[in-house]
Amino acid sequence: MADAGAGVMDSAIAAVPDAGSGGGGGGISPLGVGALGAGAVGLGMLLGGAKPSLPIQYGALENRVPGLWGQAATLYDQGQVLTSDAQRGLAMAQRGELTPEQAAQLKVMTTAEGNKAAQLMASMGRDINKDTTGLSMQQDIDLKALAASQAFIQSTIQLATSEMTAGQNLIGDALNYETAADKILQSAADAQIKADAAASAAMGNMFKAIGAIAITAAGTVVGGPAGFAAGATLGSALMKSS
Repeated sequence: MADAGAGVMDSAIAAVPDAGSGGGGGGISPLGVGALGAGAVGLGMLLGGAKPSLPIQYGALENRVPGLWGQAATLYDQGQVLTSDAQRGLAMAQRGELTPEQAAQLKVMTTAEGNKAAQLMASMGRDINKDTTGLSMQQDIDLKALAASQAFIQSTIQLATSEMTAGQNLIGDALNYETAADKILQSAADAQIKADAAASAAMGNMFKAIGAIAITAAGTVVGGPAGFAAGATLGSALMKSS
């Protein structure tokens, strides 16, 4: 890049008439030539440079974004599973239904109570299905089964409520991770916009500086000292305009 800048400067020097060849007399100022060449080199470096890079901490933060997104997805999926199970459990409880496990436990309990009552009545020589005492014992078993069913349903509601709360908490955590990732990306984007704006402003100033130097040099070539003064005045006005 420095060679390209030097080539621009050599071309500019070659285009200027020799001090003794007439023209405007006095030639161009070596200071003007040096400034013009330096400006060309700086412009070449600016035009050929990469996009303005951000401080290293932005890169470190951006490297965390995929992990944050992955964690958010995992937590969200887990939360969805829990809330879905909770919704099914609450719906079953509203219908008065038992889970397969609860129904199996209730059947074992009622069967055991029924067998116990039948054996007791048989030991007294009575038929449980015809004796009033046997019928009363069966009603008592039914009441116990109803109470057990209600207890099972209440436990289902409690479990579903707990699952719903846990699932919602996991989904909330997932959203927090996603928000953190989005904030990192937004912060990096804002910083890049500012860096790009600063680079654009620097490029504009570079163009103005080179333009002012070129005008001053051209005035010197054409008009000698007087041309130099006129060119300097015009170049200064160019630098001040924005």
